[in-house]
Amino acid sequence: MKTEIKQYEQAREQAAEQLEQLRSEAHAAAVAARDALQDAVSAATQRKKLIGIITAAIDDAGEAACIGAPAIVMHFTAGIWHHKVKAGDGAILLDVFTDAAKGLNDEQRRAALQAVLLMATGRATAGLFHFPQPWGDAVSLPTIYQFAGILAGPELIRYQASLAEQQHDHAAAAAQAERLAAPVAITPTTRTPTAEAAELIEVVNHNEGTPLSIAGIRFPGYGKTTRITADDFERVQDSPLWKCGIHTDMLKVRHGR
Repeated sequence: MKTEIKQYEQAREQAAEQLEQLRSEAHAAAVAARDALQDAVSAATQRKKLIGIITAAIDDAGEAACIGAPAIVMHFTAGIWHHKVKAGDGAILLDVFTDAAKGLNDEQRRAALQAVLLMATGRATAGLFHFPQPWGDAVSLPTIYQFAGILAGPELIRYQASLAEQQHDHAAAAAQAERLAAPVAITPTTRTPTAEAAELIEVVNHNEGTPLSIAGIRFPGYGKTTRITADDFERVQDSPLWKCGIHTDMLKVRHGR
């Protein structure tokens, strides 16, 4: 017996070492994949990508658009009653643009935003307006998403599809890294006497009539098996019905399974 136990322990230790090496390698790969995608899905990278899309969209504006931008912005801001916008605060104008432009159609909204951004980037005369530099630092990420949708809808859709794939891969890698973080530990299965007793006691009722109820425990008939704990079995044995010998005729107790 000692030989067999020793062999078992050695095999268990070897299996744990092999699994631990594989776990460590898999964990390192998951962490590397997670970290490689972390920058791509970050808010800073999203902001940079979106501003690139917006910049490319207004780069197509010609000289006429740059010259006409102040007039378009003046006409647009005439309907905005925010006192800081009236005072020429470009940061507030950018912040409230989406809400202020709700009454415009798509083309008017695009022309107005292009004019504002041409002024914000210095390509058009800003007049009384003063814009933060760079303008994108003063705008929230959701607002920048809205600007990209107004100026370059198809490009935004393509970027969002790519980002969604990267976010999915990042989340999957992060989940695997967390799942594989704990070292492998193989330990022998231990069984408590109570748990073992609960598994080893089976009572079969061969009665073809009504089910038996002994010590509050119901035993269905027709050869059906009821599994009970050691404590329950002790209560059954103490019951008058069991002691009168009914178990010898109808109930069979199986041990060792």
